[in-house]
Amino acid sequence: MSFCLPLSRRGVIPRITSSADDMVIAIDPDIPGERQRVTFTVKGAKASMLLKLNDAELGPAGSGRLWKPRPGDYRLSIEQEDGTVLDEIRFTVR
Repeated sequence: MSFCLPLSRRGVIPRITSSADDMVIAIDPDIPGERQRVTFTVKGAKASMLLKLNDAELGPAGSGRLWKPRPGDYRLSIEQEDGTVLDEIRFTVR
């Protein structure tokens, strides 16, 4: 079985480049919470693609995001407007 992934205008398949799949992030008790952030970056996304965290929209996938970590299990995805998932990672915050 084969399938096609949409390419960006530069011919690049959209990918989440950070954070990493299966990453475990530890909140540092010695750093104030308002100063702790996780970086989400994407390569090759079109303007119409969305970045979602546990199905909640974070905004356009093409721009980077700084996210304040909270304990839990997460799924970060790049999606087309119709909900088709193009890439995803899962990570845990402790």
